[in-house]
Amino acid sequence: MHVHRFAPALRILFALLVLSAATLLPDAGPYCAAQESQPTADKKKILYLNSYHNGYAWSDQVLEGIRTGLARGDVPYDMQIEYMDSKRFEGPNMAQTLVRLFQEKYGKS
Repeated sequence: MHVHRFAPALRILFALLVLSAATLLPDAGPYCAAQESQPTADKKKILYLNSYHNGYAWSDQVLEGIRTGLARGDVPYDMQIEYMDSKRFEGPNMAQTLVRLFQEKYGKS
């Protein structure tokens, strides 16, 4: 496995995740069920980039922790989850392909 080839792109993607999540932290408070009924325009957008695949125990636990933390806040959010599946797909151009894909999908968000 050649994970080091993904390192620069993964660092950038992780930084974007951290910045997205950081926008919610100052407003953390008790969970508000009303957040489900608010319009999408009023919600904070979160893109969670998972290095592995759905069902990989370690990263699934990390995601569960993020969801638990977000549920405790009163900030409405819309979270999209992308699985990079780097344990199963590690081609030489995979990092660049994922960056282009995510730019296409989320670049205007």
